[in-house]
Amino acid sequence: MTAGERAFVERAQRFPLELPLRYLKSGVSEWNKGTTKNISRTGILFSTGEIPPIDSELEIMVQFPMNATLSCRGSVVRIQKPNVAVRIDKYDYSRSASN
Repeated sequence: MTAGERAFVERAQRFPLELPLRYLKSGVSEWNKGTTKNISRTGILFSTGEIPPIDSELEIMVQFPMNATLSCRGSVVRIQKPNVAVRIDKYDYSRSASN
């Protein structure tokens, strides 16, 4: 590659979803609230009133309709107040039985 050229990196498909989420900063016991803006297999963009710092490690719980929950861990990679971008390192998706 020469100067001025950029390597092509394929981005994961983003899904524009506005869903409630809770996140917990590593080492803190109080959950904060937010709302997703978009979700992909590699990250989440969400808005919140309590902005965590860059490189903060977060545990995130996203509540989907029909009793489905996305639980993930990742780190903050970008901030554009009130939005926070988190790279997902590990995730689990579960559904609970409805009543």
